[in-house]
Amino acid sequence: MLRMLVQGLVSAVGLWLAAYLIPGVEFTDTGSLVLAVVLLAVANAVVRPILTLLTLP
Repeated sequence: MLRMLVQGLVSAVGLWLAAYLIPGVEFTDTGSLVLAVVLLAVANAVVRPILTLLTLP
């Protein structure tokens, strides 16, 4: 659980930095940033086990 929270925090900081540094990447409010982080966390939770299973020798 702690690992997921840390990953979410790192993702939020990364997305915020991307919005700050890269023109064209914008978040209208904090809610949209949080929603993007949640979607990334769900995608990570679903895709990682599938890729791990597919890449077993």
